[in-house]
Amino acid sequence: MERHGFGQTHEVTNQALRLVKFAVTLNGPVQQRDAQP
Repeated sequence: MERHGFGQTHEVTNQALRLVKFAVTLNGPVQQRDAQP
């Protein structure tokens, strides 16, 4: 049970990290575009 729960938590953490990476990838070009006059 505990191992299964840990596996689920680990998968959720991986999804969260992937989401953050995706957001940063999207945010990068936007910030550069905003920085230009």
